[in-house]
Amino acid sequence: MKKITRLNDESGVVIIIVGVAMVALLLSVAVVTDVGLLYQERRQLQTSTDAAALAAAMDMAEGKGSSDVISRAVDYVASNANVSPSQIQVDFPQGDQVRVVARTERNLFFSGLIGKESSRVAARSTAAFGAANGVAKLVPFIVPLQKIPDYTGAGNMGTFEIGQDRPVEAFSITQSISGDTITYTITYNNTGNKSEDITVRNYIPDGTVYVNGSITNGGAYDPPSKMVSWGFGGVAQGDYRMMRFSVKVTSGSVSSVNDTAYLTTSGNNKTVTASTGGSSAQRGYFWLCDFKGSGTGVPDYAEWIKNGYRDYVYAGDIANGVGVKDSLKDALGWRKGFNPNILVPVYSYTEGGGSPGKYHVVGFAEFVITGFDFSGNPKTISGYFTNGSVAKGIPGPTPSGYFGIDTVWLVD
Repeated sequence: MKKITRLNDESGVVIIIVGVAMVALLLSVAVVTDVGLLYQERRQLQTSTDAAALAAAMDMAEGKGSSDVISRAVDYVASNANVSPSQIQVDFPQGDQVRVVARTERNLFFSGLIGKESSRVAARSTAAFGAANGVAKLVPFIVPLQKIPDYTGAGNMGTFEIGQDRPVEAFSITQSISGDTITYTITYNNTGNKSEDITVRNYIPDGTVYVNGSITNGGAYDPPSKMVSWGFGGVAQGDYRMMRFSVKVTSGSVSSVNDTAYLTTSGNNKTVTASTGGSSAQRGYFWLCDFKGSGTGVPDYAEWIKNGYRDYVYAGDIANGVGVKDSLKDALGWRKGFNPNILVPVYSYTEGGGSPGKYHVVGFAEFVITGFDFSGNPKTISGYFTNGSVAKGIPGPTPSGYFGIDTVWLVD
């Protein structure tokens, strides 16, 4: 007689449970796999929109139009994240910001098993541009802000002595000559511990005539007395004022004309002078500077000339001026050949003079090296300043010596 199977035999139930568990496990694996793939897709898309927004902000900082900015951002995301241009949006939340948004559908490999064959992936990035308050990759030639206006643009190339001329001081007058015209630049720096009201006067030198309309920064010219003058209230501690005017030489040689400026401040009843002639002449120059302030050697200077100083230098810092080294000629030649556009710190005045001098950094500028001469003394460097560039920098308050050096950063 056949034995009857017991009703409580569980072998079939186990098979069913194992089958259900396997299905659940496979579905879980499918979901986890697709989630991981979607995460990678979104990460790639986010990286692409971040880079596109920064590139677009750089274009804006360089003055390119909105159509060029949008085109570059769209092309960047489309080529790097495999997204259709129709799925990319670029707009400008503010005048100094650009936003890049990308949305796309990505196919799912396994989740179709549960009726979902694709999922939306999106990324958004906003970048901004503005003045750099701190800049990395600086080359160690510090320059006076008084020099820059006259030598901006390829048509205004100049040749500058390196570390041989006398540095500009807290109250100074410098000059530049073009044919029979002399342009004077007067600078006052408030080195005191409180705000000052100041008056600056300058009498047109004998044998010259004032160039109409040449005075800057709210100054006035009085024909009867042949005097140019300025008045400023509340010049804050650490701040400066720069004033300019031009004259045309009508008799004698241009090189023989000397000029003197007079300064009166609210905190001092005495009037102080600055002159373009004699031992007190303030001319300014390029000076090799030590960012570390620790007796840097030639290998460090050579590296900074070639590749820039790796750390950030900020407006308000003090750099130490030192004498130029003959052995830096090779590094300067290398830089001129491979990348003649250099970023340099800009100073308003110096304390101590000579080597070492304490140079008050007020901003940054881009200079293009066109030549140099180390064959004798003084050694010289030739080139011109640009209207600015985009640098690796830290945003912050616009430096008082702003010469178009901007930086870009992600807002979100």
